[in-house]
Amino acid sequence: MNAIEIKIQEAARKVLNKTAVNIKEHNSGAYSEVYKANCDKTGMEIVIKVYFKNGFMRQEIRELEELRKYSTVPVPQIYGYHIGDDFLNDTFFMEAMPGETVRYIEYKNEAEKAKIVDSVVDAHIALHNITNPAGFGDLDCETYSQSWETLYHDRIDGYYRYINGLDENAMTPKARNFVDEAYHNFDRVFIQPVKEASLIHGDFKMKNVLIDPKTFKLTAMFDPMGCCYGDRESDLFPYINHPDDVKFGFLENYASKVRLSDNFPLKNLYYFLWNEVKLYVFMGYCMNDAYEEIGEKIHDMLKYGG
Repeated sequence: MNAIEIKIQEAARKVLNKTAVNIKEHNSGAYSEVYKANCDKTGMEIVIKVYFKNGFMRQEIRELEELRKYSTVPVPQIYGYHIGDDFLNDTFFMEAMPGETVRYIEYKNEAEKAKIVDSVVDAHIALHNITNPAGFGDLDCETYSQSWETLYHDRIDGYYRYINGLDENAMTPKARNFVDEAYHNFDRVFIQPVKEASLIHGDFKMKNVLIDPKTFKLTAMFDPMGCCYGDRESDLFPYINHPDDVKFGFLENYASKVRLSDNFPLKNLYYFLWNEVKLYVFMGYCMNDAYEEIGEKIHDMLKYGG
């Protein structure tokens, strides 16, 4: 075992009172590395999430709790967690869920594809139909906002001020111009007030949803990031984030079942852009190609409409 795996094993003994064996890297994301392991006596499989930076774990555990309360799809249980120290960052131990990643699920024909799409979109809509009458905001915030537009503008204003305050900004001039343009055209994007504060997942891409390959019923959703009560449309850009997700047509299916705002195509790109900027702010990932590609589409829509 490498040094991280040894520390994971030590943490499992303290947190779970069990020995984790067969610790293997499973996948990684923007915020964490994910491992799978077995408990030595029972052989039970567990998932272990090790964060790249401390400070995000408690938020995700709370978000999973909220999703578990309302989701029509199973959400994994958290068995325990380790608070980050000098040797191992924040880490939690989670239930391993059955099923295959929706992103790479195989289907034989269009009818099977339609079943997959309906399963995903119907579960997503059911989540969004959970609303908070108190208003918009993070889970458990003291005072909810009555205006999504005010709340969201405050968020991106924080991101914008952060990147403006950097001594060394890794954004290319082209990317920066597009981000500037987007920031200063907020009011042209949000032309219709959001009326309902919907429960949103925050990172509903298809690597975060599992499905039974035989029945095409969803077996799990996990890995929220920014789960809160907000604009349901802010939860839809992951549908266009990866070509293997786009091919299914999830967004088109969603739009056939829920009326979206008149300005939705522009709003969707706007949410997508600021999510990528957020990763620069929180994690230091400067994705100039994404800023330029998304920003140019926003620029064209602002200039020419569409």
